[in-house]
Amino acid sequence: MKIKKFLPLIILILILVLELLPYGAVVSYVIPEIGPMTKTCSCFSLIPFRQGNVSPLVTAILTCIMITLSLAHLIKPVSNIVLIWKTVSLVSIFISIAPVRYLLYSWGSGAISALLIAEYLVIRKYTEI
Repeated sequence: MKIKKFLPLIILILILVLELLPYGAVVSYVIPEIGPMTKTCSCFSLIPFRQGNVSPLVTAILTCIMITLSLAHLIKPVSNIVLIWKTVSLVSIFISIAPVRYLLYSWGSGAISALLIAEYLVIRKYTEI
């Protein structure tokens, strides 16, 4: 029964660990002598941000916001916190999936997106006020 309260926080910590690893964001370079190259880096890195891929950094910041909301919900469950948490979760899902359009996706980004979807489903199921 107690694990249901901590399950969203555990998933968010897993997401944060994946975002800290150097596999969450993809950067595409074009080197004239060699051709197109891709590089992976952490979601908190500014390298993808400078190359125009802002989704990983925004997703990482939204994950930190969701961790704060999760901790606030554990301390004192309020329906407004849950509503904000669900909204931020949906926004982060859409932002994390956006780089697929530009083929800037890796297994790390896919795992982060899958865990964000799982997080939203867990929030919907277990955080009824």
